[in-house]
Amino acid sequence: MSTYTLYNSDFSAGEVSPVFLGRSDLERYDKGLELCRNAIPNPLGCVYKRHGTKYLATLPSSTTAALAAFDAGTHGRFVVEFTNLLIRFWTDSGTLVQYNSADFSIVSAYASSELSTIRTTMNKGIMYIVHGNHKPATIRLGSASEAPFVLEECTFTGGRLFNASGDYPTCQCFKGGRWYLAGTDNEPNAIFASRTPDATTGDRFTDFTFSELDSSGGTVVLSSHAIYLQESDMYGSRIKWLINGQRVLAGAGKSIWMSDGSIPTPSTFDMDITLQGGCSSIPPLALDNYIVYADFGGNHICIMSYSEDSDGYTKSIISSTAGNMLLDGIKTMALMQGKQSMIWIVTENGNLVSCSFDPSSGSNGWAMHQLGGTGAKAETLIILPGDEDNADSLWIVVNRSGILTVEKIDAESPEERGFGNYLDSSVTLTFDTPTNTIAIPRFEGLSVSAVADDAVLPDKTLDATGTAIYDRSFSSITVGFKYTMMLRTVRREIPANGSSQMNRKNIQEATLRLYQSLGGKVGKSLDDMIPILPIVAGSYVFNTAPQLVTGDRKISISSSTDEESRLYITSDDPMPLCLLAVMIRFGIKEA
Repeated sequence: MSTYTLYNSDFSAGEVSPVFLGRSDLERYDKGLELCRNAIPNPLGCVYKRHGTKYLATLPSSTTAALAAFDAGTHGRFVVEFTNLLIRFWTDSGTLVQYNSADFSIVSAYASSELSTIRTTMNKGIMYIVHGNHKPATIRLGSASEAPFVLEECTFTGGRLFNASGDYPTCQCFKGGRWYLAGTDNEPNAIFASRTPDATTGDRFTDFTFSELDSSGGTVVLSSHAIYLQESDMYGSRIKWLINGQRVLAGAGKSIWMSDGSIPTPSTFDMDITLQGGCSSIPPLALDNYIVYADFGGNHICIMSYSEDSDGYTKSIISSTAGNMLLDGIKTMALMQGKQSMIWIVTENGNLVSCSFDPSSGSNGWAMHQLGGTGAKAETLIILPGDEDNADSLWIVVNRSGILTVEKIDAESPEERGFGNYLDSSVTLTFDTPTNTIAIPRFEGLSVSAVADDAVLPDKTLDATGTAIYDRSFSSITVGFKYTMMLRTVRREIPANGSSQMNRKNIQEATLRLYQSLGGKVGKSLDDMIPILPIVAGSYVFNTAPQLVTGDRKISISSSTDEESRLYITSDDPMPLCLLAVMIRFGIKEA
């Protein structure tokens, strides 16, 4: 039996589909993992345990909800929460906006069954809302004499009033001082664009005047007039979305259309096909020269890349090697930027999926995330963009046994691991005087994990009042549900006489290169796992955090000789684990 050691320091592809596991001849295979659960692959190559979710509140509706980001610039960043016939507002720190000493809310016309098809966009500090059953509306910040936010129906002038059933637009975007609307039931292939700004009156987003009379009574169409384009070449497929890219882009059932690049006027504005294949109605995402969108069936993520040479877009499917994660269909998605670009996705069956995304290098790494807590499913999500002082944050509506909760994950990078939160639906309590008792009614009768003063406490089942008593005191405690980070390496090729895939082999030793980590286990089988950096729950000095470890950890593994050559790495401890590289020593029978 020969001995070989394989070194792997690049896990940037994340989890790959089972149907890709035969392609050991491809570079992406060696960068992939058979399983990547509750972990974030990084384009640098490392993979690390995701942060946990912070519980914010229980929603007034138990059926469904929708979220939208309200970025008012210097006036603040907010999350708009839509539930059945009600709208509430969150600050970026995770508290509900208050008014007259109570949670502020607005009665709306959007019922539960309509929330998934609400489409919002921000322009100059105002949120514009379109829906196929309602007249377009806006939400703006209130003045000093008004409530914090004001919801108003739009009042249109000109040739389109958008005020009758069948005439309500379902998609929108802003570009060049015009508000573009499309996707009405009566004219599913038509695009309407408002008048351009006027030096005297300013923006004319609700003015859809297509012509006017001159002094002699004749009809005149000015370059500043509203635009109407009926695109008959869309072969009957309706416009599903609009987005402001390098041009105005329109997604339809069978193709993606792009404006021709000229300054849009009523006489020059036109659209041409830039990509075949079509799209779903899920709103696309813009990043630099790229547009991220879901394909026609809603089972794959595509990227459109603009090329100045061809003056058009090219398409690639970035989920082709991770198609197993999206088989149930994409329900919604959002783009996190800044420290690390990530696409976050909720599938139709409530799975939470992420893709670490670096379009310049072509790197994309996929992972599945099972939220902690029995039967927890994701309902929807949005990204609240950051600013100079704050990173982007991921906001999720979670269905927990029929109860909807709003939860939040802050952006992170592998260089900023540290202690932080590694429990889901967590609540943090602080005390002026150290105590050993907590009372959290929402956890009544449930088993929870806890980290007190940055050290792990034994798991507890809270009593009927949500109370638990620990055997030591603490000044700060975070309580929530455990979740398990799970990695499984692919069957690597080992230098041998031809392919090593069928050769009998065993794993003798593994060395894990870690960064700022604690806890975790490693092994060839989930039934025989060996601690990496053992944690003894409750063993710590009061108010003193345990030390995180950076460096190599060598572990002897006794495994049988067979055709398997994969390694599990797991962590269900509420502590960080960041894997930089793994070195596996194999014994292999080459004959």
